[in-house]
Amino acid sequence: MANNYKIKVQVEIEACADPTADRPIKKGIGTFEQVILAEQAHSIDECEQIVLQTHYEAVRDALAHHLSAVSRQYALEVAGSLEQCQVKPYRVDGEVGRITFDCCWVEPTNRPDIAPSPFPALHAQEWYRTAGFKGIALAYGTTEESYRQAADLINRVRHQPDATPSRTLRENTEAEG
Repeated sequence: MANNYKIKVQVEIEACADPTADRPIKKGIGTFEQVILAEQAHSIDECEQIVLQTHYEAVRDALAHHLSAVSRQYALEVAGSLEQCQVKPYRVDGEVGRITFDCCWVEPTNRPDIAPSPFPALHAQEWYRTAGFKGIALAYGTTEESYRQAADLINRVRHQPDATPSRTLRENTEAEG
């Protein structure tokens, strides 16, 4: 069994005759593509934004798929099968944006050293906030004029409009303070 993981990224921009799309289209796990007009491809500004939007979609999808697989593997190692597990959505607010993936929760055992999941437990509608997210939330949430402006900026940089609300930045900043 492998002890390491390889992360591969490949970005291609090539001419084609396919019909255009106004958003990235999923082609496989961590694989998205978007066909754009020649005028957009020839514009540095437009091409940059579309490449970043497509890239972020692919990164979020690959990360969610990987974390779900990690959870399944943990459940198989601990419980022996997935039949003894509950599958629940696990929500993450990270530097790459917001993602949700399936997390396998192992039913409680008599062993206190066995966690129900490889990830920290969350309450109700809580999102796990990554260290990267906390860093940008604190940097922008405490220095901008308003949390709303900070949220708009963070969501724009992550190419995920309206993903993280300003109240999340406020709560995170106050909790860390």
